[in-house]
Amino acid sequence: MKRLWMILLIAGLLLGAAAPAFAGTGLPVVGIPSLWTNHHTAFAGTDSITTTEDADTKTVAPPAPAAQSAAPSPSSPALEDSSIQTAPAAQPDHAGSSPSEAVAEEKPAEAIFSASSIPALDQRQSFYIDRGEFSRYLAQLYEGLTGHPLPTGSLTYPDDVPADRADILGLCALGLWEVQADGTFALNSTVTGEEAAHLVYGIITTADPMQKKDSDTALAFLQQCGIWPNGLSLTTPLTLGQAAAMLCATAKAAPDYAPVPSPPTGKTVYLTFDDGTSANTVTILDTLKAYGVPATFFVTGQADPALLQRMQAEGHAIGNHTASHDYAKIYQSVEAFFEDFQQEEDYLASVLGYRPTIVRLPGGSNNTVSKKYGGDTIMKEITAELLRRGYVYTDWNSEAKDASGKSMTPEQIQQAVFSTVGNRDQVIVLMHQNQGKESTAAALPGIIEEFQARGYQFDVISDHSYLHPFLTP
Repeated sequence: MKRLWMILLIAGLLLGAAAPAFAGTGLPVVGIPSLWTNHHTAFAGTDSITTTEDADTKTVAPPAPAAQSAAPSPSSPALEDSSIQTAPAAQPDHAGSSPSEAVAEEKPAEAIFSASSIPALDQRQSFYIDRGEFSRYLAQLYEGLTGHPLPTGSLTYPDDVPADRADILGLCALGLWEVQADGTFALNSTVTGEEAAHLVYGIITTADPMQKKDSDTALAFLQQCGIWPNGLSLTTPLTLGQAAAMLCATAKAAPDYAPVPSPPTGKTVYLTFDDGTSANTVTILDTLKAYGVPATFFVTGQADPALLQRMQAEGHAIGNHTASHDYAKIYQSVEAFFEDFQQEEDYLASVLGYRPTIVRLPGGSNNTVSKKYGGDTIMKEITAELLRRGYVYTDWNSEAKDASGKSMTPEQIQQAVFSTVGNRDQVIVLMHQNQGKESTAAALPGIIEEFQARGYQFDVISDHSYLHPFLTP
């Protein structure tokens, strides 16, 4: 018995010593487990292990002493092709990213920002949002994107900001809000489109500096990512509904902010209505609301303030068509034009709370009647000055032909519009809303339905929309 034991022991020792040699052959190594285990573990202290596979030499780094691989069990399959197989080290879900980045990437849009956090949003869609309320939602967006609250730095609170408004302090610390010259923040001041663009873009590029490119403006970036709401211009006040749309769209676009493709057809129609308001304006607004379609109103004179405010509340754009619409008066000189124009702008500002930047010139920018009063170059001078002062103006490339005194039926109005549309992808339709244009108001449902059947989407004129000026200075 002793002799048999000695034989087995010697055989085990010999087999264990020969194991490294067998390891390079692809043959299974079967020995006494404890002896093979001890021999295998001895390799852990060496700098590297050289193995051979198809005559190519490769170096495999050994496992660190603190994380040595478990020894193979007797039932483990043979190591093939002399490659040393070890259990891979545990990898994070997002290799190469910080923990906060990994968490942000996994968040659904609703976890970054949700419209449900805005109280009574449905009832307040058309309300203007002030700096104080917008700051709360911007802070939520920042925390949703970054995983941590806004930094407050060492700033002190502006005079009119309560001590519990760290969100405002944080936005000031980031340089996104500025304190007024008198040391106040102006909590209750309305936010303009330009301020909203600056703030949302600032939050995005602070959370992810890689998104900031020298070639981008805030507006261009937000537009290409599908964040900028239709109908909002840089100079108009921001409504609560538009603010919610921007913040939710930002959450949806994060973290890649990939450009949003244009609509499949790329066909857009801009319905525009000129002159003073009347009972026909009510009919027009009712039709637009029923179809969910926006339009642009270029108003003149003392337009009904209630109708102006309804236009604004229902998402339509409003432009300046001068106060008098009197060619002999407004086209005498550049100074005469802007005196009349300013009068209308002041009135609109008193009703709307902002000064429209979109303009339609009476008779169009290339009208020839103006030469009779101001000379051959008067329209070039006026349009150049409009652009210099920061306005945009547009004419039209389709019309209802309802400006004449000739009576027209609704069917004739609709036919006139589509006889001038042609195969254009961008269409600006000229129509009128003043007294006597009942046929235009009655024709509107048929006009909308035909544009829809032709695959057009509807939009409003703005300082960044399609424009069709007849004359360029």
